[in-house]
Amino acid sequence: MRCHRLVLGLGFCLVLGTALCVLWVYVENWLPFSYVPYYLPCPEIFNMKLQYRGQKPFQPVAPSQYPQPKLLEQRPTELLTLTPWLAPIVSEGTFNLDLLQRIYQPLNLTTGLAVFAVGR
Repeated sequence: MRCHRLVLGLGFCLVLGTALCVLWVYVENWLPFSYVPYYLPCPEIFNMKLQYRGQKPFQPVAPSQYPQPKLLEQRPTELLTLTPWLAPIVSEGTFNLDLLQRIYQPLNLTTGLAVFAVGR
């Protein structure tokens, strides 16, 4: 009797899992487009967004053309790079404005910025 219940339960789980998979595939193929999280800073995802709009995708800049960060250099320890809630802290001189404009300006993105300072 106990073995019979176990087989019946496993069979039910198998049938239910198969039904959910078939339903998921049906819904994915039924929708005219798929959800793409546009907020991620990945060029591949932004290219997908541009292709969905019927625009020509841009070619990302080859990373070897630009200087890479030097991880072996000693940096000041009193300069924070992350807030306690894991938001990045960007200071002047830690990014290349021309490179960022070249990559993200064709995407016509809207960004929000909050600036605050805490004095000592």
